[in-house]
Amino acid sequence: GKRLAAVGAGALGSQILVNLFRAGETLDAVADKDRMLPHNFARHAAPDYDLLGCPKTQVVQRLAGRRFPGSTTPAGLVVDASDPHGDGAADYAAALAGAEVVLDFAASVPVSRYLTLDAESAARRISALLSPNGCDLVVLAEDAERTVRLDHLELNYYRGVVEDKRLAGHFALPPT
Repeated sequence: GKRLAAVGAGALGSQILVNLFRAGETLDAVADKDRMLPHNFARHAAPDYDLLGCPKTQVVQRLAGRRFPGSTTPAGLVVDASDPHGDGAADYAAALAGAEVVLDFAASVPVSRYLTLDAESAARRISALLSPNGCDLVVLAEDAERTVRLDHLELNYYRGVVEDKRLAGHFALPPT
């Protein structure tokens, strides 16, 4: 029931957004500058290859309309989420400013830094990413008042990876 804006419509973002649509949540906007390439289809929620070359935001819009008729189609913002300028920048700023929760699925340090430190929005930020080998999911969520921000949570996450023996191998790369 919150006003949601998402950044990142790739492998993880597309899967989570589809589940949000399935749960009846409304996504106001999704921002991503990337397009669908052949290798993306292995993990993305995109249903078929006719979406090859389409902006990932457009793919998420189609997923909302095709799979969940009646759901609100999010605004698709093709913009560099870490350095917005030019076409789409004003809409991106408005989407972040109007959101109650900003979901960060970009798995990009510059994007997370922009959302945490530079984006003008009172919205709570939640970041989700996969470990390099894809075996671990990390979710970092600010409190509603943003007294503990994502950058602080990220540092605590790194400390945990270094100090907690149960997380040995967390940053291991997949076998080649």
